[in-house]
Amino acid sequence: MRLGHRISLERVSKPVAFAIAFSTCVSSSGCATLHPENAPTRQDIKASDGAHLSYRYFGSGPIVIVVAGGPGLDAEYMRPVAEDIAADGYRAVLPDLRGTGYSRDAGKSLDFMSETGSVADLESLRQSLQADRVILVGHSFGGAMVQAYASAHPDRVARLILVDSTGTDLKPAPDEALAQAWMKRLSPQEKADYAAARARGDIEAAIRIKFHATITDPARADAFIAALKPQADPVASARISADYRANYHVTRYDPDFPVTIIYGENDWIRAWQSQMSVVYPKATIDLIPDAGHFSWIDQPALFASLIAAALK
Repeated sequence: MRLGHRISLERVSKPVAFAIAFSTCVSSSGCATLHPENAPTRQDIKASDGAHLSYRYFGSGPIVIVVAGGPGLDAEYMRPVAEDIAADGYRAVLPDLRGTGYSRDAGKSLDFMSETGSVADLESLRQSLQADRVILVGHSFGGAMVQAYASAHPDRVARLILVDSTGTDLKPAPDEALAQAWMKRLSPQEKADYAAARARGDIEAAIRIKFHATITDPARADAFIAALKPQADPVASARISADYRANYHVTRYDPDFPVTIIYGENDWIRAWQSQMSVVYPKATIDLIPDAGHFSWIDQPALFASLIAAALK
C-alpha cells in the first residue's frame, strides 16, 4: 500500500500498453499496442429488481470493476483502460451501466436511476462475480458511483482507484477558477457553439465540445469525439444525475483500503482535489502532465504505469 500524497510529474519509459480503442487510431507516433489476447467476453446478470444488466470482461485474475462516467456514456470509451488492466494480469470487468449499452432497457426502472440504485447494481455485479472483495476503478461520474459503493460496502472493496473523478459530493467546486480553466482552450467559434448548445438545452453537444477541449492533442481529440457513442437514454441519465446531486455525499472518511487518485493536470475536475485530499488523507495522488479529463489518451504510457502501480 502506498501511503501519503505524491504528485507524479516524471515521464516513464514503459511501452504504451493501450491505444485509443476506437474505430480510428490517431497518434503522432502511430497506433499504440492493443491486446487481442484479451478479447472481451460478454455476460448478463439479474439485478436486485429483476432487470437484466450486461457486462464485458477482459483477461483473468483478480477482479477489477471499471466504471464509466457521464452519467450515460457508453462504456466503450473505457475499453482501453480495461484492456490495459487485463494485460497486467487482472480480470477487468466493464459493465454497461443501467440505461446504457446492452443494459439500456434496465434504465426504464427509473427508481433505480439513483445513488442507491447504482450501489445496488454494483453489489449485484460483485455477487454475480462471486468475489469477496473487488478493486474499483471509476472515471468522472463513475468515480462518484464507486465512491458511493465503497462508502456503503467498505468490506467489499480491496482498492479504490479514482481517475479524473468527481469529488465526494457534487456541490460547486472549491476552486472555481480551475473548474472553468478549460474554456480558455476554446476558439471563438467553439465558445459560440458551446453557448448555443447550452442555450437550446443540447447537453450532449455541449459536453462534446468540452471533452474535445480537454484533450491536449487535437488529432487525438478529433478521433475520440468522432468515435464517442451518443449518450444513452437521456431521461434515465437526467434522473440519476439529479439524484446524485441531491443525495450523493461520501460519509466514510479515511477508509482502510488503499486509495489512488489520478488527475490530468489540465482537467477541470481537479477543482475538487483539495476536497479529496481531506476525505482521503492517506491517498496517493498522481498528477499527469499535459493531460486532461481523459488522461490515458493524452499520456498513455504514463497512465498505464500509474494504473499498474495502483493495482499492486
